[in-house]
Amino acid sequence: MTSEQNSAATYNFKCNQNETFQRTLTYKDSTGSAIDLTNFTAALQVRRDFDTAPVISLTESAGITLGGVAGTIAIVIAATATAALDANTHYYDLVITSPAGVKTRILEGKFDIVRGVTR
Repeated sequence: MTSEQNSAATYNFKCNQNETFQRTLTYKDSTGSAIDLTNFTAALQVRRDFDTAPVISLTESAGITLGGVAGTIAIVIAATATAALDANTHYYDLVITSPAGVKTRILEGKFDIVRGVTR
């Protein structure tokens, strides 16, 4: 994922019900260098529709780990949380906030929940 002015990257996730969802991304500038996320905060929300309440809400204190100078963003959603989600298409975005308070949506897209059989 690379930083482009005023443009969030689009990536569609597929998440299996009853599984732990884990992804690690690296936020890079236009030259391919990692962007230092030291002292940044992050938030990710998953919603069934754009105007509904979040079904998943993560921050760097619960589900997101920022990797500082490496520019990594690790996202983890527990299996108990994915088990509670309806098998359907949801939507998400990932917003980071700089130490100066500037918020930037860096990633967005569909968050498809695939129905699980084994529980």
